[in-house]
Amino acid sequence: STTRFDRMLSLVSSQSAGAFVAPHAAPSVCSMHHRVACTPVATIQVVDELRIQIALASRSLVQVATQLKARRQIQLKTDPTRRRQQPGQLILLRHGQSTWNLENRFTGWANVLLNERGREEAQEAAELLLFEEGLEIDVCYTSVLQRSIETARICLDAWEVAGRRRPEVIARWRLNERHYGALTGLNKREALTSMDARDLRRWRSSFEGRPPPMEPSHPHYSRTVQRYERLCAGCSDAEEALQLTDIPLTESLSDAKDRVGKLYRQELLPAVLSGKNVLVVGHANCLRALISCVQSNLRDEHLPSLGLPNALPLVYSFNTHGATVSDVPGRCYIRPLDAHYLGEGCVLFNELDADGNGALDASEFDDSEFCKIAWSGDLNLDGLVSMTDNCGERLRAEADNNADGVVDFNEYMSWWSKLPERRRGVGGGGSGASRIRLDC
Repeated sequence: STTRFDRMLSLVSSQSAGAFVAPHAAPSVCSMHHRVACTPVATIQVVDELRIQIALASRSLVQVATQLKARRQIQLKTDPTRRRQQPGQLILLRHGQSTWNLENRFTGWANVLLNERGREEAQEAAELLLFEEGLEIDVCYTSVLQRSIETARICLDAWEVAGRRRPEVIARWRLNERHYGALTGLNKREALTSMDARDLRRWRSSFEGRPPPMEPSHPHYSRTVQRYERLCAGCSDAEEALQLTDIPLTESLSDAKDRVGKLYRQELLPAVLSGKNVLVVGHANCLRALISCVQSNLRDEHLPSLGLPNALPLVYSFNTHGATVSDVPGRCYIRPLDAHYLGEGCVLFNELDADGNGALDASEFDDSEFCKIAWSGDLNLDGLVSMTDNCGERLRAEADNNADGVVDFNEYMSWWSKLPERRRGVGGGGSGASRIRLDC
């Protein structure tokens, strides 16, 4: 052990320092028979030789002791019984664009499919995940809705083709989108003109706002036998059997948080803290609810910043105590989120967001490359040149889906993804977009 070596080293050092310098030590190195032949010079030579040997031995012992200490420290660091488990990462991914996303409709629990663009986005999300150095996925969670399941399948197919291990996939009804009640299927812009704007804003932009409940005559009524059976297939063995009356007919974001929170506490967080990287493929508002479970410091005014763009991975990292880790150099954050986005869309949005508040106003669009190109008149980007008057305000209004006067990251990416290809080359995002493509 290192303690034994320390004692030996101490003994040898004390001997080398004084044991052989005393004059009476000289006779001990000469035999009694040859004592007369021992001269003071010979004695000094023998003592010097012994000192050299002892010094070399001492140095060797120090080196051995140092090596043993270093080896023991390495063992302590790598021994799983002696160190705290390093947590995994929680990767949140909203499904790719659906047909109703493109039509700007409230989707909720309606089982709408991905469109072609949504399938492309799922493939792009897989590329972003594969590009992340050292990332492995240990388990994947989805909702029981088809757009979530298909997005996960496309991502994991690409993951497997790239030679990565395909993780287990678990469907959970608690990851379904927030239930929009009677709003389900309505166009969001049209709803602004047919309903009280204050009610609509409260339903969409507060934790407690709850839309009117869905009636049995609604074409996407939730409490049918077919939908009930699909939900039951996504129940955990640990929870009580789902009853038909448990199925919501409307939800606030707070309701969705309670629903998702049980899954987070019972399955997702324990998996992450055990060292697993967990991919959750969900929906805009169910992931908003999940984020509010991860970050308890979020309030109503933060809600617009919590919306995830379609198929753009958001990654939470944790320390050994389970607290989120943020401000890591080289990662892109949009406050108030403690997670970082993959891809360059976040970087480009932050370049436009001059005041760093997580939302774009008309003046920030005025300073963007969209309006600069429109003012220059050098390129005709599908009508941008005709927008030189109040360019920033016009672009803000075009992208501001909830009419709150600013454009958050989710609205920006949604607006950008719907632009014609020639306009998307300016200020774009995604996995491979350039900032300005002059070949358009």
